Amino acid sequence: MKKSPFLPINSFTHFGLLFSHLSCFLTNVFTIFLHSFAENMYIREMRMERGQLGISVIQKYEYPFFLLKGRLAVSSENGIIEMVGPEYIISPSGAKRIVYAVENCTIVTVHPNPMNTKDLNILEKYLYAFNWKDYNEFLKERKKNEKNK
Repeated sequence: MKKSPFLPINSFTHFGLLFSHLSCFLTNVFTIFLHSFAENMYIREMRMERGQLGISVIQKYEYPFFLLKGRLAVSSENGIIEMVGPEYIISPSGAKRIVYAVENCTIVTVHPNPMNTKDLNILEKYLYAFNWKDYNEFLKERKKNEKNK
């Protein structure tokens, strides 16, 4: 699969800090969420309209992030990048992203679902942390479990 390079779109290095206080006020910024399930996988499709801003929760596990169509400005560890679909990245554990739809976008993410559940509340607790304290506790527990193997 072809992976295109990121294109820096401005000189800001982490616009996440600028918008982090807004995350609690922004809800339902994606036009459509579609949820699909395969064995041990949760697939989420999001459609954003041009001009929409989204702020993610903190991801506990790395996952593929596919931009199927459109243009998207994304906060990353390397500053703001522009993605042009079709393109994908592997988003690392601990990522909390701000995305801005430069054009209408279709985004698909694929996440582990070892419980094979279709209950979104259970998946949400398994996949996401909603603050850095909870994420750091998750990391400590994960490290403890790895030592016990």
